[in-house]
Amino acid sequence: MAEHPNVARIRRGLELRKEAAPTEEDFAFLYDLFDEDVIWHGGGSTEMWAEGSHGRDAVFEQFGKIEAAGSFKRDLLHVLADDAHAVALVHNDVEKGDVHMQWYEAMVFHLNEAGRIVEFWGIHEDADAVERLWAS
Repeated sequence: MAEHPNVARIRRGLELRKEAAPTEEDFAFLYDLFDEDVIWHGGGSTEMWAEGSHGRDAVFEQFGKIEAAGSFKRDLLHVLADDAHAVALVHNDVEKGDVHMQWYEAMVFHLNEAGRIVEFWGIHEDADAVERLWAS
């Protein structure tokens, strides 16, 4: 059975976020992967996570804050996708100040007909701990 094209799009997007020095082509791909009006929910209960980031620019700004907060590594374990949805299973490894934390996350993407992400939900194995990590 052939892999759905959205599997490759999501996989490439997640892999590019690990790049230390993305190229202009990489940035163009990431920009195209997200719908202009995307909503990004991080999976916690505070405003930062529950209400999410609205719009591509706000989402990219949030990514920058997270990446700048410490050492953030993500291993992509698996991606499933169809025309309207994608799910990625990942393992996160973060060092922020004196705190080192690892956790698994299910990333749920809602896609439009062009394969762009219109909404995202991150489901962490311990959402409260992840939320405390980023709030500190």
